[in-house]
Amino acid sequence: MLSVKKILLNLLVVFFISVNQFAQTFNPEFTFGPDMNVARMGHYTVQLENQSILLIGGRGTSFVSLDNSEMLTFNPDTFTYQSMNFYHDFAAVAQMQDGCILIAGGSSNGGGAPGYNNAEIYNPTNGSYSATGSLNYPRMMTSTAILSDGKVLLVGGWYDPTSAAYPELYNPIDSTFILTGALNTPRAQPIVIPTIDGGAMIIGGVPVYGGTEIKQIEYYDPNTNSFSILQDYLFDSSDPDWLPFAQTNYNRPLYTQQTNDGNYILIAYQQISGNYYFTLFSVNPTLKTISKLIPESELPNYSTHFLAAPIVDKNKNVVYIPSTKTGADPVQMDLFAFDMVDSTVLSPDSTFTFPSAYYLSSAAFCLLDDGRILMSGGHSQTGYYTNFSPINKTLFITPNFIPTHVDSEIEPISDYKLNFSNYPNPFNNSTTFRFELNKAEVVELDVINIQGELVAQIFKRDFSTGTHNYYWNTNSLASGIYFSRLKTSTEVQFRKIVLLK
Repeated sequence: MLSVKKILLNLLVVFFISVNQFAQTFNPEFTFGPDMNVARMGHYTVQLENQSILLIGGRGTSFVSLDNSEMLTFNPDTFTYQSMNFYHDFAAVAQMQDGCILIAGGSSNGGGAPGYNNAEIYNPTNGSYSATGSLNYPRMMTSTAILSDGKVLLVGGWYDPTSAAYPELYNPIDSTFILTGALNTPRAQPIVIPTIDGGAMIIGGVPVYGGTEIKQIEYYDPNTNSFSILQDYLFDSSDPDWLPFAQTNYNRPLYTQQTNDGNYILIAYQQISGNYYFTLFSVNPTLKTISKLIPESELPNYSTHFLAAPIVDKNKNVVYIPSTKTGADPVQMDLFAFDMVDSTVLSPDSTFTFPSAYYLSSAAFCLLDDGRILMSGGHSQTGYYTNFSPINKTLFITPNFIPTHVDSEIEPISDYKLNFSNYPNPFNNSTTFRFELNKAEVVELDVINIQGELVAQIFKRDFSTGTHNYYWNTNSLASGIYFSRLKTSTEVQFRKIVLLK
């Protein structure tokens, strides 16, 4: 129970937020990074356990599908070229529970559909690519989700009604692909979110031959290997016109979009009288619900800016939104921030102007471990030639977002924070949890399974103020997906953890 003093203090905090008495500094810095070895666009970015960044495939000069990747390592910042076995543009990419990366399908040159059915595995421990089983159907513009049993669900296909209608499951144990039941609505480029019960939500995407994004949300049931309609609209029938950005707007694993509560933060748009408006929304993988996020101030709209897919920061309490100013040529970029603590949208104090003939369609964004944002690729021509003219440039964006409360006498609402992920994660037999306390009190750390059952109480005892690291040996737990649950007298937070033995 909260004390009367605590309740009053929390109300005071809410009051100060409501009258906008937060002092916040936000002055992003933009610095060009090293050139990639290959000019590319539409590639996929994955952060590996050693914090390096793998850039996978995409399309190169003259709209040629690429059969190579690059590894960005730091100190010094360097790209290393790597050959793949197959061509992968608009491919399906999944970072699996063992840390290996599945890369499947992709278009032939010029965006040719339905593309290829080849698949391969990247092993980060030795930097090798090896062929694996073949897809049942050639497919491209396909999205993935890692299910709780370790299988990979691949959904969608472009310019091919069969692959668009029938998803596949990849089993890493025997390297095979098997078909699922049919989607209710065939689609390409959907958002696929794994749910806690072992299934997945299928959100949006576009029709097989192109057109407006699909509103209908579907659910994959692993018990029946079939799909059912979860809801007909992104939000509800009273607000029917919102459409989610497609997976290709992200070009990175969607687990990077999770916040402290385990929900996913994504972006949608609607068109009104020729103008585009944007909103962030949250997907709850436990309840299988979707909620619009209502900021204290509105996000920019297309009259001034076009927004890219949001990026959740490393502490999971701020969402960064890269954007380009409407009609600006040379291109001008602003980085907006949505503060999830007080629901405010912050405008930057600085704007970055790109060199002439530098455009950002199909550029990739990803968050680095040090809090910077990496933007890679883009193109030098527009219109018909957009996909024929990729560039090899990269850009580092340092957000420099520092929220500072003006009244230090008011006790913060939050008494602790648990880092987004324990380290390492996934892990074999042991891992280390980290959390911070603003006051001394009793803390409980438990592990629950995907059915919500308690499987281990790691500790329940007094901790002092400050930062704590707690080493945990898993002992008798079996491999699988679990959730760590940290509780204090006022809050509960969850983290997804993956145990591999």
